[in-house]
Amino acid sequence: MDRLSSGRLLPRLAFLLLIGALNFHTRSLASPVNQVFHSKDDSDVQNQILAFLLRKNIMPVQEKDVVGLKLARKITELQELVALQEELNVERKLVSNTIEKERLMTSKRDDSCFWKYCV
Repeated sequence: MDRLSSGRLLPRLAFLLLIGALNFHTRSLASPVNQVFHSKDDSDVQNQILAFLLRKNIMPVQEKDVVGLKLARKITELQELVALQEELNVERKLVSNTIEKERLMTSKRDDSCFWKYCV
């Protein structure tokens, strides 16, 4: 198998394994209803993936657990905002460093120089 096809296949396989693990762990075995053939909406699957990624207790997602799902979404939004804030702080430091370097460079150029010899 060449590298290109294996590079495309590996992430898809990992994603399918993640979905399979979520379905296996969240299926209620005590329920008499066969849940394998019920169609689930996309938001339910996304909520399960989000809960799994946040390392919450992997329990069957219930309709009454809306507050937990909202909390998980807010936590991920907060983490994204913290990452953006850190990136912004780094960019500000870089800009201030370049401005400081330019200021120092202009102050050095004010000396009277003839070729490479400055007086």
